[in-house]
Amino acid sequence: MCNITVYFYKSCNIFARQAHKLSKSIIQIKKPRSSAYIRLVLQPSSYTVYKVDTLSQYVIIDSNRTVLHFATPKAALSMNGSYAILIDHGAVVGQGCSYDGPPTPGITSTSDWGFIVDGVCPVGFSLAPPRFTSCVGMLCVMTER
Repeated sequence: MCNITVYFYKSCNIFARQAHKLSKSIIQIKKPRSSAYIRLVLQPSSYTVYKVDTLSQYVIIDSNRTVLHFATPKAALSMNGSYAILIDHGAVVGQGCSYDGPPTPGITSTSDWGFIVDGVCPVGFSLAPPRFTSCVGMLCVMTER
């Protein structure tokens, strides 16, 4: 599994890098009342490689209620390439004075949180379950339906 950490700040903008620079403005968060998703997408096609519902057991908010953690399956980041994280509006809500607090605006642009992965498989291939020891082609899987 690959663990990813997301910090939420008072402006309700979501950051994952350089979080230590803005530690005084971190807000408390909690899960929403209805489903919202965090998606790992492959660039430039924006194909969803993996998505997780923030209401699921696979998304954890730390004990201080300031950081969201989720893990991706081993195969999700096994292919060389450019990826981005997209987060639905309201994936978490702030712990405000009101019952639910303000929903986070999310990340809708693939240019906001993009990164490059030097994976073990070439473009178009990913690690094959259950042992994740060899690369298999996934071009037919990546077509939209």
